[in-house]
Amino acid sequence: MIDASFRLQKLIEMEQNNPADPFIKFALAQEYYAKNDLENAEKYYAVLLRHFPDYLPTYFHFGKLKQMNGCLDEAKKLFLQGINLAQRQGEAKTHQELLQALGELDDE
Repeated sequence: MIDASFRLQKLIEMEQNNPADPFIKFALAQEYYAKNDLENAEKYYAVLLRHFPDYLPTYFHFGKLKQMNGCLDEAKKLFLQGINLAQRQGEAKTHQELLQALGELDDE
């Protein structure tokens, strides 16, 4: 089994070698989220939105992070942006997941 700190270090090295790869930045955001380092997770999600706005997975996961932190308006905005992007990209499954997340948010 790979140690979480080893995995994080490897992802950081990968990012340094491939700074234009959005998947690595997403993996870093997810890794920080899993370690409950929400500040760094949010930092990487924000970088993805700014530099890779067409990277669809960002919207669901960043929206869920915002929702968890009580930033419901920001979460809603992310879900809506993701819904529009998923529709443009023809990603029906992700579109449905984002619609469901938005519906759950509206139920809060």
